[in-house]
Amino acid sequence: MFQDDVAQMCFNGAKSWQLNWYDDRELELNPLANGGGSQEVTMVGIADYQRTASYNPLPPVITKLRTGTNKDFYLVFNRATGANAQNDEADNLVTLVEANNPMPQTVSSLKWYGGQGSSYVIGNFANSGDDLIIDVVEINDNDNDPWTAKVRFTLDTCTQNLDCDDGNDCNGAETCSAGKCSPGIPLANCW
Repeated sequence: MFQDDVAQMCFNGAKSWQLNWYDDRELELNPLANGGGSQEVTMVGIADYQRTASYNPLPPVITKLRTGTNKDFYLVFNRATGANAQNDEADNLVTLVEANNPMPQTVSSLKWYGGQGSSYVIGNFANSGDDLIIDVVEINDNDNDPWTAKVRFTLDTCTQNLDCDDGNDCNGAETCSAGKCSPGIPLANCW
């Protein structure tokens, strides 16, 4: 399946963003901008791009997680139908790709894919000291409507010391200060 007229699969999220094929359905998020908390996005697959053209609001096809660093992240719902029917992997799953900045000549790599109920953590998101948790809340596979994937992005900030506890007493008690976790002081002679 290496001939252009045979394969039915699309570029990953970073490459599709770069090509501006779905520029009216791109959503750019900065998880650090709202000071923590969660954001939810309901996405459709590339194959449902035209089917959802009359929706209000228009559901995104690609979600970019802007980091302000030399790497950004791109999510798509890899719906395996239509133009995307012959995927090599991750059929009907949400995929996360990391790409170097600046575009256009950049390398992208698949970081993760998951279905309903699965999660992925981007540690130290954008060098903020906070983790970004990506949860696939729901994949709606209703045959009468376009399939959708609801994804939640949560910046893992703290409000109390307990939020920072890693369960390892030997590395000391972690503390929460100004919404950020700080490591504890390791205990001597602790295994």
